[in-house]
Amino acid sequence: MKAILDFLFNFLSRLWEELRARLEMLLALVLLLGSLSLFYLAYQAYEEKKNKAQKYERTFARVIEVKWHESGNYYPILGFYTLDSQKVLISAKHEVGTLQDFEVGNVFEVYYDIINPDDLHIIKNEWFGSIFYSISATCLLLVGSWLAFLAWRKYRRWHRLLKYGQTLQADIKSVARDLQVRLNGTPAYVLYCEWSSPSEDLAYAFRSEPLPFDPTPFLPTHNKMTVLIDPKEPESYYIEVAELKKMYAASPQ
Repeated sequence: MKAILDFLFNFLSRLWEELRARLEMLLALVLLLGSLSLFYLAYQAYEEKKNKAQKYERTFARVIEVKWHESGNYYPILGFYTLDSQKVLISAKHEVGTLQDFEVGNVFEVYYDIINPDDLHIIKNEWFGSIFYSISATCLLLVGSWLAFLAWRKYRRWHRLLKYGQTLQADIKSVARDLQVRLNGTPAYVLYCEWSSPSEDLAYAFRSEPLPFDPTPFLPTHNKMTVLIDPKEPESYYIEVAELKKMYAASPQ
C-alpha cells in the first residue's frame, strides 16, 4: 500500500510540474492575444483619423467670443475662412472647457465639413490613441513572447526529462536559505546535492526547487537524494523532493 501511495504522490508531483508549465504558456498566450487586441484598436484609431482627413478639411480657426454652456463650462465661437474664402462663424457647443481653454484670440487647428461647416472639431492629441495603443501592444507582445519562449523551453526540458531522463543518487551537501525567493513570507530553503561520474572525472552539482520548509529533519538517513537528469542536457535535472513534501505535510506543524 505504501508503494502505491508513493507512486501516486510522485506521479502527481510530476503532473503538477507539467501543468505549471502549461499555465505559464497560457499566461503568455493571454498577453499575446491582448497585444493583438491593442494593435487592432490602434489600427481602428488610425483608420478613424484617416477617414476624418478624407471627409473633412483642415484649417485654423480663431476664438472670436466665449459663451457659457449649460453644463457649467464654456464653449467658443470660432471664426475661420473656408476654401472659397468665405468667413464663417461657428458656435462650437460640443467643444466645452474653461475660460482659460478658450481665451479670445486663441487659434486652434480644426476639422470642418465642407458641406456643413457647423460640423467642426478642434484637433486635440490627434495621434495619441494610435500611439498609446501601439506602444501598449508592443510591450505586451514583447513580454508575452518572452514568457512564451521561457514556458516553451521549460516545457521542452521537462518533457525530455520525463521521456529520456535517467535517475541517479546524489550526495546531499547542504541546506541553505535563498534570500532571493520568499515563500509564505519567509526566505525559501534549497537543497544542494552533488554526484560524481564514475566514468568521467567530473562532479555535477544540483540545486533543488525552492521549498517553504526546512527539509533537514526529513532528509534520508543514507544522505542521498534521487535526481532525474537528462544525459544529453545535464543542466536539465530535477531533484525528487516529493517525499520530503509528503513527510512535512504529515508532520505536526
